Amino acid sequence: MDAATVGTKRILQDVEEAKSPHRILVRSLLNSRNKLRAKYRELRAECKRWRNQATAVERSRSTWRERHWPKRPAPRKTVLRGRPLNHNCNSAGNNQHSERWS
Repeated sequence: MDAATVGTKRILQDVEEAKSPHRILVRSLLNSRNKLRAKYRELRAECKRWRNQATAVERSRSTWRERHWPKRPAPRKTVLRGRPLNHNCNSAGNNQHSERWS
């Protein structure tokens, strides 16, 4: 066979030849959809398990904290004229910060 004598032959003569029948497409798409739904159903279940585990761990930790660390009263904040009091200097003898607060 000579390359010059053999012409290129189209594989498909018509576009309709390349189309699959609807009965085959429907079955294929339904199978694909069902597999995807099953995959994400499993992922949702796993996500829910992790959320429940995290909640259980947090509950366990808070219970342990309450049992082992007694509750302490919250520290009181002293406020002087709308500003927090500087506890490092006493008001009687040390006036080095008085300019900043006036």
